[in-house]
Amino acid sequence: MFADSAYIGKGVKRVMRKFGMKDKVIKRNTRGKKISKWQETINRKNSKLRVRVEHVFGYIDNQKHITQIKKQTELKEYYVNLQRHIFRFCSTDLAWSGDVVRKW
Repeated sequence: MFADSAYIGKGVKRVMRKFGMKDKVIKRNTRGKKISKWQETINRKNSKLRVRVEHVFGYIDNQKHITQIKKQTELKEYYVNLQRHIFRFCSTDLAWSGDVVRKW
């Protein structure tokens, strides 16, 4: 299980062991105690895999935002076109009646 080290505690580790999950959380240096070269190698391997997963989530999040922006833009364009059609419709009716046409 890949997770942020802030979310891993004894309770979470117990549940992970119960369901047969492996702990892939990056190990960090502690005060006065450095991690071994072997642990640095493991961290690097876990980081390479984790970053691939994070990039996928980032891509999905980006697409969601792009879709939302497209919808807002389409709605604005629809509103502007609706205003144009209303203006054309009103101006043609007013032109027939001889009234003065106001610009919006």
